Amino acid sequence: MNDKMATGKSGRGQALRGRLVRGVKHPRTWRIVAWTLGVLLLLAALAAWGVPRLVRGALQEQAAQAIGRPISVGQVSFNPFSLTLRVRELAVSQPDGPPLLTFVELEASAAWASVFRFAPVVDRLILRQPRLVATREDATRFSFSDIVTRVQALSAEDPAAPPKPDTGLPRFSLNNVELLDGSLLLDDKVTGRRHVIDELTLGLPFLSTLAYATDIDVLPRLHARINGSVLDMDGTTRPFEATRPSSLHLRFDGLALQELADAWPLPLAVKVERALLDSDLQLTFAQAAGAAPTLRITGRAGLRELDLRETGGQPLLGWRALGIEGVDLMPLAQQASVEKIVLDAPVATVRRNAAGALNWQAILPQPAAKAAVEPAPAKPVAAAASEPAAQAGAAQPQAAGPAAAPSGTKPGTEADRKPAAWQVKLGAFILQDGRVPVQDDSLGFTYALEGLGVQLDNVALPQPAGQPAALRADVRNPDGATLALQGSLSPQPLSADLQVQLEKLPLKVLQPVLAKADLGWQVDAGTLGARTRVRAVQAAGNTSIALSDLGARLDGVTAQDTSAKPVVKVVAQSLAVTVDRLTPDLKGDTAFKIQGQGLQGDGRLTVSGVLTPAPLSVKADVDLAALELSGFAPYIASSLNATVRGVALGGRGKAAFQAADGKTPMRASWRGDVDIGNLRLDDRVTRSDFLRFKQLSLARSAFSLQGEKVAADLGDVTLDDFYGRVILSSEGTLNLSDIVANPGEAGGSITQGTQTTRTEPAASGAAPDVSLRSLTLKSGKINFTDRFVKPNYTADLTRLQGTVSAVSSTRPQPADVKVKGRVYDNAPFSLEGKVQPFGEFLALELRAIAQGVDLPTFTTYSAKYVGYPIERGKLSVDVTYKVEDRKLTARNKVVLNQLTFGPRTDSPDALKLPVLLAVSLLKDRHGNIDINLPVSGSLDDPEFSVGGIIVQVFINLISKAVTAPFSLLASAFGGGEELSFIAFEPGSAVLSDAALANIDTLSAALADRPALKLDVSGRADPAVDADGLRQAWLDARLRQAKAAALSTRARKVDPDTVKLEAGDEARYLEDAYDEADIEKPRNFVGIAKSLPAAEMKALMLAAAPAGEDALRTLAEDRARAVMELLMEKGPADRIFLVAPRLDAKGVDDGGATSRVDFSLK
Repeated sequence: MNDKMATGKSGRGQALRGRLVRGVKHPRTWRIVAWTLGVLLLLAALAAWGVPRLVRGALQEQAAQAIGRPISVGQVSFNPFSLTLRVRELAVSQPDGPPLLTFVELEASAAWASVFRFAPVVDRLILRQPRLVATREDATRFSFSDIVTRVQALSAEDPAAPPKPDTGLPRFSLNNVELLDGSLLLDDKVTGRRHVIDELTLGLPFLSTLAYATDIDVLPRLHARINGSVLDMDGTTRPFEATRPSSLHLRFDGLALQELADAWPLPLAVKVERALLDSDLQLTFAQAAGAAPTLRITGRAGLRELDLRETGGQPLLGWRALGIEGVDLMPLAQQASVEKIVLDAPVATVRRNAAGALNWQAILPQPAAKAAVEPAPAKPVAAAASEPAAQAGAAQPQAAGPAAAPSGTKPGTEADRKPAAWQVKLGAFILQDGRVPVQDDSLGFTYALEGLGVQLDNVALPQPAGQPAALRADVRNPDGATLALQGSLSPQPLSADLQVQLEKLPLKVLQPVLAKADLGWQVDAGTLGARTRVRAVQAAGNTSIALSDLGARLDGVTAQDTSAKPVVKVVAQSLAVTVDRLTPDLKGDTAFKIQGQGLQGDGRLTVSGVLTPAPLSVKADVDLAALELSGFAPYIASSLNATVRGVALGGRGKAAFQAADGKTPMRASWRGDVDIGNLRLDDRVTRSDFLRFKQLSLARSAFSLQGEKVAADLGDVTLDDFYGRVILSSEGTLNLSDIVANPGEAGGSITQGTQTTRTEPAASGAAPDVSLRSLTLKSGKINFTDRFVKPNYTADLTRLQGTVSAVSSTRPQPADVKVKGRVYDNAPFSLEGKVQPFGEFLALELRAIAQGVDLPTFTTYSAKYVGYPIERGKLSVDVTYKVEDRKLTARNKVVLNQLTFGPRTDSPDALKLPVLLAVSLLKDRHGNIDINLPVSGSLDDPEFSVGGIIVQVFINLISKAVTAPFSLLASAFGGGEELSFIAFEPGSAVLSDAALANIDTLSAALADRPALKLDVSGRADPAVDADGLRQAWLDARLRQAKAAALSTRARKVDPDTVKLEAGDEARYLEDAYDEADIEKPRNFVGIAKSLPAAEMKALMLAAAPAGEDALRTLAEDRARAVMELLMEKGPADRIFLVAPRLDAKGVDDGGATSRVDFSLK
């Protein structure tokens, strides 16, 4: 069967050959062939003749008209069989100077495939000896700029025409492209330089948007001399392989880019002072049959000695060398891989001018506002001829739909799909020995980060999940400052976990900032350290940042505020702050801690607690010790009437703060102990001590503030080793209330009472709640002066110690007071009782006792106000005060023992009273003056003063001792009568019972007052005693008559013992008349007449002796009667009889003028 089939086929072949032979031999066949060849030859001849003319016309007419320049063309030829066009000696003229553009020959060989593909396909393109001569006239204008403008105008579309649809990239294929021996001459009139590029040779195997294959015999190459620097790129091509690979080796060393930058037609924001470009790159082209071309760049590159400057010449950016190694770049597939980038000794200058603008703002591109509608950008050539997606990486998302496929390609193939984004991999980025000078003219700040090192490993865009890049960076400045950063980083999507640590940054670098701000602060020493962990995560277009393990530390800080007078110095050996975490949304609680050592000397601080940023609240445990605050006194010096020499603050407890939030008021509280130690306030004028104590402690105290409501529980208060200079002014105010003056008005001496008084602001808000658990006083001393009273007095209270029990303004109840101490360091005193300061009215009941106070300590005041210095004596007091319902009642018992004055002084302020007499009157035989002074008054009286009342009572007592000494003696010794005289019946020298009692009292007073001397003076008043003498003479005669009548022979009655009774005058008048030796009426015989009783009495009274002698005798008898009794009962050596007085002069006390007068000396 097979033989039959073979025989059949052989037969059919022989028949076909026979018919062909017969056809060739037929004459008609040859005629058709001849005509066809003739037509083709005619067409070729027409093309060889017409194409050159068309090209010449197009160049010399249409092209020349389009660019506005004459174009001259030499020989133009066209080979219709090889489709090769040659144009020789073309020149584009310029108005002045040599031609703009010339070349020797342009040869272009088209392919017949252009006819079938309906697109230009060129198998070979050669340009020989092109020469471009141009002039740069200004920053953006060249000698050919008018040509560009005309071409743009011609190519502009008609605005009225409808928009053309996007047809994609133009379809073409260029193969075996060569440029031989080209040159470019640029005369830059802007910079004054001439740029020459010559020996330009370019070889390009192909450039195509079509899947077209042809014979490639051109190797990739680029060679040129750029201003004398050789640029050399060569390559190979393998046209017989399936992918027809070609490679270009781009290699140059030290290409001076600064010379090329000047020729850049557009204005640059920077000035390239120097830049040397190195390259050792291999560019590989490949294009498989029916596939898009691929481009791959491998090798290394570098940029050395970069020096970029601002347009004004200021340094901006530079480095010693930038090396890029292990480059593997596939731009058409949007893939890039670099093994390592090394940046050596970079210097980036950051500067902000006085207006606040950064130098980099004028250089870096600024984000532009997004347009509402943006036209679709034109696709690059690489996009239409991109490598298959398999080379781009299958893991990347693909475009939403296929691109428009050019003719000759299959829609929907890998060549039509574009990766969504670049894929970039970097093995390591190393920056070493970097420097960043920072200058801020607006703040006056200048600093430089030096020794900067950065290493970033395993970077990818996008970064694979779970494989972040490792980042390490550090700065080591010569001044000792270091900055370290370490962690992981994913650039896309953004994810970072970094540990940042700053150490020993000198604070003096901030001094220019402080000086510029004119704050008056000067930093002399100190370093700053800080650390934190930063976490950043990008998700759904949002980036969240969280900080944890935050810390800041100051060491060896010394600073001063020179704006304060005197200068305020701040010292801190160390101060550290740590915070657990912090987020931008300020939500959640975070723990924090503050620790300080060597604060203002020996101060120590520890604060640990919880912080809630929003709404702001803080709860913390505080431990503060020995923080010296006196250094900050200059801030309040103008408001203090004292100079702060020392004060140390300490405390241990819990503090809380909550900021106001809506209707909730601000709250603050403290619970714990507070210690104020080593307080010392001096007089700002005399520099003498004003107030000081070793320690004031408030144990278990509690303070709170809620809105305007203040509550203070002082707890258990202890005041130890204290001293105070306390003055009660003449206006009745204590100097302690004037420690704080109006701002800026402090002045005068607070220890001399000349300090500036403070204007009390009007009270606002509710009164604070104040309570005290207990008060303990230890080792105190108070120097007290009362100037409210005259004379002023001063007392020193020492060795004070005592207690006060609990008091509270919310639960008013009396507090027990027990205080004891010494007066002038030797006389003990005590104070006990109850005090209620928080009731509706002040209530107290206190008893104070002082014993044995040395009076010579008051000698200065005594000499000034009494007129005599005190040489000897002691004072003891026992006082009781009670205040109830705004009323004061007091008992003051004062005992002066052995008070002895010295010689009198001539003080103009002394009392104008005989003080020595007063003292003698008050001093008993033991040398004591014992006085009881009751005091009472109303506290509502603005002039009321306990001290004033007591002193006034003393003055009244002395005045009374002088003006009415005998009344004082009478009251002192229980006498109810006036002792300054002894009254007698008119004409009588007989002492009455009352007189005898007064003499006894006076005798006792003289005996108890050994310093007193008594003068006794009898007095007889003629107006009263004359009639009295007469009556006394008559009574004497009547007693004699009665005595005679009562006498017997056995017993004689003494008339002086006889007492007259009623009826005795009538009974014995006649006998007395008969015995009287007086002139009597007689009868004619000389015998006395018998007369009526009345006439006898009248005659006897008229005859009675009542003249001056009788009055003198009466006065002397009276004085003698008193003297005898006084001398008998009292001190006879201090009782003196003086001349009698026979008148009533000087008697103005309302008493009887018939008397014996006493006078004390």
